[in-house]
Amino acid sequence: MEYLVSLRHIDFSHTPADVGCLTGLRTLPFFEVGQDKGHRIEELGCLKELGGELRIVNLEPVRDKKEAKGANLFGKAKINTLVLIWSSERKSSSSSINHKDVLEGLQPHPDIRSLEIENYQGDEFPPWLLMPILNNLVVLKLKGCKKLPTAGNLSHLEILEIEGMDGVKKIGEEFYSCGGSGTGPIFPALKRLSLANMWSLVEWMIPATVAGGVHVAFPCLEELYMSWCPELRSCDALSHISGEFHASATSLKYLTILGCSSLTSIPSLQNCTALEVLSIYKCYNVVSTIIPELHSLKSVFIDRCGKATVRVSWPLFRANVKDLKVKDCRQPIFFYDDDDLHRGELWPSRLQSLVISFCNYFNSVPNGLNRRLHSLIQLEISFCQNLSHIPEDFFCGLNQLKVLKIGSFSEELEAFPGMNSIHHLGGSLKKLKIFEWKNLKSLPRQLQHLTSLVKLKIFYFDGKEFDEALPDWSANLSSLQELTICYVLAGIAIVNRSRKLSVHLPSTRASLWNFKETSQPHIPQGFNHLQNSSEGAGRATNGRWSLD
Repeated sequence: MEYLVSLRHIDFSHTPADVGCLTGLRTLPFFEVGQDKGHRIEELGCLKELGGELRIVNLEPVRDKKEAKGANLFGKAKINTLVLIWSSERKSSSSSINHKDVLEGLQPHPDIRSLEIENYQGDEFPPWLLMPILNNLVVLKLKGCKKLPTAGNLSHLEILEIEGMDGVKKIGEEFYSCGGSGTGPIFPALKRLSLANMWSLVEWMIPATVAGGVHVAFPCLEELYMSWCPELRSCDALSHISGEFHASATSLKYLTILGCSSLTSIPSLQNCTALEVLSIYKCYNVVSTIIPELHSLKSVFIDRCGKATVRVSWPLFRANVKDLKVKDCRQPIFFYDDDDLHRGELWPSRLQSLVISFCNYFNSVPNGLNRRLHSLIQLEISFCQNLSHIPEDFFCGLNQLKVLKIGSFSEELEAFPGMNSIHHLGGSLKKLKIFEWKNLKSLPRQLQHLTSLVKLKIFYFDGKEFDEALPDWSANLSSLQELTICYVLAGIAIVNRSRKLSVHLPSTRASLWNFKETSQPHIPQGFNHLQNSSEGAGRATNGRWSLD
């Protein structure tokens, strides 16, 4: 190693011994600290030309501040990204190590722009992180640490990610560092904040000085991600960030709340005038969610919030919404101004995708909704067990619809509702997936008008009273190229096509897919070219038929 003093770049899977002899190194993929000579952290001390990103892993052997300072990180001005990692398997060991002293000795150069600290077990952070010394720090990532630092005074910090701090139950005053007499903003430049896997977090508060209007917190925040904080019940900070407390516009563009199952409400987002994407997943106890009427809003996803009644106010199109998904919630409720309908002054629609699924209290598609969906490309209404009404003219005007998933409605129904207008989709619809329910007797005859259909999937038709899985009128589906039939016990009639047709009958898992055992499936006259790729005509192997 001592003869390679001019080497500038090196790549390896394990840190070689005596890497400190390579004094000309400009980049180092990572440094794995060991206890033996040639692997100790002091090897980094002579590498004064290192720049870019430096990852130091397995920091457990570093015992105190003196050893840590041997790396001379403070003197490495060319390093812009520093990653410090202690092993997660040794979090509770090495009780003799003064973790705070070690991290204090690992102080980076003041010009560092990105810092990541993982599995640090000190009871507090050293002064160089608590005080505004790192004036150029833009990114701070903390994972698996024991405590939160005070980071509100980092004047250029734009990205803050906090993950897996199992011991943190409350985010309080000490997080913001607003105890001084100044009136400057807290986290003045922060644009992205992420809280993830905070399993014990119960409360996220804002300081009294912020609530009282003395300080402003998160004035530039654009992205907020809260995921897997299942014990979080009190969240004043979210109300502040959304502008609910101070009733003024915010800069928030992206809001995601995932797996916060103890939250019961989401604050009003009406002041989030820059909001583009709203995503709420697996917040099982949220009771009501009102989609804000915002011109900026483009995508809304509400999923697995079983108690939530989702209120959708029209004209939603003013918000430029393109994607709306309400899934596994109590129900969506649509509000719109009937006067607009009577005067014919509907706002232009930009909605391209609408999904309503597994909403058990959704019992009726409101009249007039279709007139607000003329830009729709994808539509799904499925597994709403109490749905019994779809307006007969519902598909009128949906001239751009290409994908439709529909079915599994109220068991009282014996036929698909709303099918009398589906012929209006004949020139646009390319993909159709339909789902059965208990009393359904047959496929809707109106489907024969879908002459542009390329893919058809038929799911869960048990066939006990079902006429036939694929009736003769399906010959009119002249563009059909792919057919999938799942869970059918009735006879299967397959008709001739003008082009190659692949028929998929998944039967490899009997618990999921069931078919009537027949050695000679019904094949209509003129269907002479039906054959299986390995067995020949008239028999199915692995549930797959093909037509050449």
